[in-house]
Amino acid sequence: MTRAPIPYLPLAGFAAAFGLVEAAVVVDLRRLVDPAGTLFPRVELPPELLPMEMLREASTLIVLWIVAHLAGRDRTSRFAAFLFVFGLWDLAYYAALRAAIDWPRSLAAWDLLFLLPRPWYGPVYAPVAVALVMAACGAVALHQIAERGAFPVRARHVVGAAAGGGIVAASFLASSPAGLLPERYRVELGAIGLAIGIVSFVDAFRSGARGIPRLPLPSVSPRPPREPPPEGASSSAGEPTSTDRAWRAPPSRGAR
Repeated sequence: MTRAPIPYLPLAGFAAAFGLVEAAVVVDLRRLVDPAGTLFPRVELPPELLPMEMLREASTLIVLWIVAHLAGRDRTSRFAAFLFVFGLWDLAYYAALRAAIDWPRSLAAWDLLFLLPRPWYGPVYAPVAVALVMAACGAVALHQIAERGAFPVRARHVVGAAAGGGIVAASFLASSPAGLLPERYRVELGAIGLAIGIVSFVDAFRSGARGIPRLPLPSVSPRPPREPPPEGASSSAGEPTSTDRAWRAPPSRGAR
């Protein structure tokens, strides 16, 4: 088995483009529901728009997963690709918002993160930190899969990742009772969830690095050395061929 190419570039390109699309939608929504820019994130979508916006958010996750599914070869590589593209997509989204409307002004600014199953609120630094961890873990896992052919994931790693992700989600949901902007973000929950996820990933990475040898690099067979033609070989017309001329040694100075 030889090393498979790492699809960093197409995944990163998709994430950047899709993040820009997401930012454009949010810019339009904010101008629709908060033209003066004084209410966000304390905004409520009109009832006729809320179901469609919730469906759009669910569709966004589905699209990200489909792209990751196409990029990977098995469940582990597909999940690694999902982490990578999701993290870059979220980072590109905030970068596009900053370039388009000069928001967020700081990483401490509050944001309306998600609507399913109810609104999630949090300071921008929280989803940015999660996105950085996801993108980094996905990139490392994809690299190890390309280098060694696999990234072994055991039951304890799945449990750790699920627990960490659940605690991070709880940090956003616990901070937004009844959909109202909370007084503070539960940063302790977010930090614990991230720490559990990172520890589980590092354990999986070290287990794979110890147990699976590197795949060999594709071998390139050397070209056989060119042999000179038999002495005296010539063309049918009796003239020396180009091969003869190429291999015929020039006369020495004394012969001239």
